[in-house]
Amino acid sequence: MILLVGATGETSRRIIQYALQQDVELRLAVRNIDTARRRLAGLGADFEMCRVDASDMGSVVSALGPGDVLLNAATPSGALGHGLARAAIMAGAHYMDFSGEVRDTLRMLRELDEPARERGVTLCPGAGYSGATGDFAVRLALKKMPDATAGVTGYFAGGFTPSYGTLLSEMEILSHPGVVVEHGELVERETLGSIHKIGGRTLVERPLADPILVSRYMRFESFRSGIDVPAEAAEQTAEMFTSAASGLKDEKGRLAYLEKIGSAAGQAVEEEPAFVGFVTAYLSRGDESTQAAITSWPIYEQTARMALLISRELDDGGRPTGFQAPSSVVNSIEGACAQLGVTPL
Repeated sequence: MILLVGATGETSRRIIQYALQQDVELRLAVRNIDTARRRLAGLGADFEMCRVDASDMGSVVSALGPGDVLLNAATPSGALGHGLARAAIMAGAHYMDFSGEVRDTLRMLRELDEPARERGVTLCPGAGYSGATGDFAVRLALKKMPDATAGVTGYFAGGFTPSYGTLLSEMEILSHPGVVVEHGELVERETLGSIHKIGGRTLVERPLADPILVSRYMRFESFRSGIDVPAEAAEQTAEMFTSAASGLKDEKGRLAYLEKIGSAAGQAVEEEPAFVGFVTAYLSRGDESTQAAITSWPIYEQTARMALLISRELDDGGRPTGFQAPSSVVNSIEGACAQLGVTPL
């Protein structure tokens, strides 16, 4: 059974729609059943709902059974994710989220990997557009260069109207250092806005969970991630990131950002359905290099598709335990891409 926590958010609505299309049964964990039914009325879903307080570990544990999957779509995921993951472990259930919040993903690895292994369950954070797509691209590139020593993932995505939850996550992500692999070890670094020329492309660094995820199956000497941009837009993109992060360091800036979040609350998220982006993994070994890319749907669509795919894989059982990258949970990257409707390049 897949328990969807935070069932009324923007991505959750898409997950529910895909579950209906694929005939996947979900159980919806909500704080108020009547309110949730009103918010989800237009989807035509008749999934079972249960009253759960995501901030109350006992409430979450009581809604799960051994072998179940907790799909965390609560907003903001990072604020609740650690407690929800602990609750899943206590219940003998698997856990996944798609928040991509770097600091909390690293904390989950350091503090909950061993307890999850001991309990025989899987933790799979970062299983959305950001994180999982780059992870998949790295796996494809490793087939071309299995002894690569350095890597980078670059995301090229179109514009979209961010949801309330996305803005909260961005506030959390940009307020803290990122994580990179240096000398074979995960380290926290202030790398936001650094510009690199890689594989004929330009990468502007920003905190992403990719280095944490890929470190679970490949010991790179160095690994970074960021946004893949045209060369002429690199300086402007870097300035946009560093300016936003700088503004969050004082109370006035944080209040301004919270006001922005407030103005976004309740707005419908808009994405260009015709837009297809791509995520590229660049790997190298000495003077040699290779790359692999995956086309991607708009951000919320990709995240919903990926979250449901990973949840179904975990629900089938037999997956490696402990903290795992999404690519370690699926049977094959090519098969997963086919199910997602995206194309390896």
